[in-house]
Amino acid sequence: MTKLFSTIRFFLLLTCFIFLFNNAFAQINVDAQYRPRFEVRNGYRELIPKDANPSLIASQRMRLSLVYETEKLKLKFSPQDVRVWGDENLTSSTGVYGKVASLDLYEGYIELKPAPSVRLSIGRQVLSYDNQRLLSERNWNQNGLAYDAVVLKMKKEKD
Repeated sequence: MTKLFSTIRFFLLLTCFIFLFNNAFAQINVDAQYRPRFEVRNGYRELIPKDANPSLIASQRMRLSLVYETEKLKLKFSPQDVRVWGDENLTSSTGVYGKVASLDLYEGYIELKPAPSVRLSIGRQVLSYDNQRLLSERNWNQNGLAYDAVVLKMKKEKD
């Protein structure tokens, strides 16, 4: 949890620095997502015993994406909260609520554009290329999947 707060602090400081010293035109996009999921599991991962009852599970994902983009720079910060309904402790002896931290960083990266045909992105990001057979956006489960990576993209100019 401390790592998440230090990452949030870093991106906030970086954003403030860019706002103060950048005179270029910029665009800010905010996107929110709320996705509940209800499942009926009857024989999940094993054969169904004769006297078994199906189990019902409800979960949710809440994600907020903030994107700041200029001609030479793009910042994306996307925290998410994934939880299973009824899986939280209501109270504890220490006064702390909940037993599992469900807040996490889904995406958080900076993309530099030093030239029109070159881009360098650093941080946690979704990798999705070509026909998505090898690397694709795996967002079907509640947590999603993003990679910690440094990606250099170069576009070859057509002859």
